[in-house]
Amino acid sequence: MNRSDSKPVPVFLLAVWFGLAAGLVEGFTYLLFEYAGLLSWETDLHAVNANILWVSPAMDLFIFLAVACLLKPLIRPLGRHALGVVVTAFSVLGFYIFLAVSGRLSEISASVLGLGLGTVANRWVTRDPASRLQLVKKTFGPLAATAVVVLVAVIGGGPVLERIELARLPAPPRNAPNVLLIVLDTLRSDRLGCYGSPLPTTPFLDQYSREAVLFEKAFANAPWTLPSHVSFFTGYLPSAHRAIRGRYDGRFPTIAQEMARYGYATAGIMANESFGSRAHGFARGFIHWENGFTDVLDSTKRTALGRRIKRTFLRWLSVSGSVDHILSAEVNRRCPRWLDSRPERPFFLFLNYMDVHEPLLPPRKFAERFSAQPDKISPPLHVARIHKRDSARDPDFPGMNEAYNASLASLDEQLGQLFDGLRQRELESNTLVIIVSDHGESLGDHGISGHGTSLYREQIQVPLLVRLPGVTPAGRRIAEVAGLQNLPATIAELTGLPHSPFPGVSLSRWWHGSPPEDRMVVSEVVHPDPASLPQKLPVSQGWLKSITDDHWHFILQQHGNRELFNLNADAEEEKNLAGAAESQVRMAELQNQLERLLGFTLRRPAEAKAGAAR
Repeated sequence: MNRSDSKPVPVFLLAVWFGLAAGLVEGFTYLLFEYAGLLSWETDLHAVNANILWVSPAMDLFIFLAVACLLKPLIRPLGRHALGVVVTAFSVLGFYIFLAVSGRLSEISASVLGLGLGTVANRWVTRDPASRLQLVKKTFGPLAATAVVVLVAVIGGGPVLERIELARLPAPPRNAPNVLLIVLDTLRSDRLGCYGSPLPTTPFLDQYSREAVLFEKAFANAPWTLPSHVSFFTGYLPSAHRAIRGRYDGRFPTIAQEMARYGYATAGIMANESFGSRAHGFARGFIHWENGFTDVLDSTKRTALGRRIKRTFLRWLSVSGSVDHILSAEVNRRCPRWLDSRPERPFFLFLNYMDVHEPLLPPRKFAERFSAQPDKISPPLHVARIHKRDSARDPDFPGMNEAYNASLASLDEQLGQLFDGLRQRELESNTLVIIVSDHGESLGDHGISGHGTSLYREQIQVPLLVRLPGVTPAGRRIAEVAGLQNLPATIAELTGLPHSPFPGVSLSRWWHGSPPEDRMVVSEVVHPDPASLPQKLPVSQGWLKSITDDHWHFILQQHGNRELFNLNADAEEEKNLAGAAESQVRMAELQNQLERLLGFTLRRPAEAKAGAAR
């Protein structure tokens, strides 16, 4: 027997070494794969930034030490086999972490390959255990030092880089106003009092609308977060900017980039932790950006082992009463911190709130106002074992509506507190404020729920309030249709940017009484795997494109199906007029306009039949 075999196995030393090594490799690999677009769809939902370089080592170190605690009692009974068992366990876990980073390998594949590679590592170590352990000891110091340097560089480097970027900004235009862009994610317009809702959901926004310009028919260019945000950041439609699935590639400048170019301090705080990362292109032009890695739970779920634990946990247990985004109160805490530390120059601040995005979990006091069963829509944090999944159970549309209204009331209160802080800092008088939503939400309308699944009015019509004291007419209500793709041009004009690169026109033309004659709004949606969706969802049949004017809403589906609604006579879009003889001329005009604006031609049914006959 080799004399080294009789020495105690340094199980905790090995745990720390393997944990740090696996974590550092994981962190750098994660960033590389993300940059190269090699992550799976599910993994990309948990996008990362430089923080993963210290979070992964911390998470992996914790897990490896936990495994070491389990192995420690086995060291003496295993005798000369102890080192091999320890090395195999740590190697298998380490290789699994590396193989699971991209999310493209199945759990079984990553586990089997990890086991095979761990066995190879075991053989390599046990051939000459003394020298292998010596190698671990020699490299332990540099490895630990690397982890510490990475930790300090990531945590301390961010603020330093921000200061450098701010120092490089040019002088801003004289007397330039600040800009505050507030996106109330997933908010449909018809739930606000100022848009006609009879419920007391939005007392603050109702009051604020009397000081602003309110657009009664504002429409988003897409019914879900990513493409809609990119459209009102760039001014381009989804089919042009191409951010229709995973990320925005930066082909067009964003409003934040232009504001920074002209000397504005730019910052964004985005509550959406799935599609709101720098990796998804949201942060282009923002010198300061807050999204993700906001707490221990959010940080750990972005690691390979954290994702694995989460999937296993949710497979067997149901968790209610928890959200997967930054709460509005936290956004309100972060916003003043940045405002109070900003440099003496005008700012462009973007805030995203997620209170009315599922899961809808309004605070108890608001649930009691809108529901006779508040526990049903505002459950306490509860973990229970899953006994059976009942996929056939009908959705609770009434409960969803109650939860939505209560969540909106809570959000409205938080907005009131945000603006109290702005007034205390004397920022309102010289700040252009735009309050808008990126899309709406189906709450049983047309028999569906959620968003990103149709182009019906409830998923694309959103609130839009614009206020700049001394410039915008207080209390003006705009009846003509307007599209969110015009927001960048609007901000550029009202802040005096000398050279705007954005398409579209400024919304100031609407309140000056001269909106463009061709003020039609185009909206688009496509799903990457429509066959996987329930057939009742319109997007399951292929892409959808629509065009909306002051009176009509025309929806075109990939295979030629058409829907036409009279918005003034049928606000709920319950009567499809596409089959009516008197609608054919108008529908053909709208389709021609849609095809012209998007630069495509869809063959008419008669043309398709003729082509098939030939």
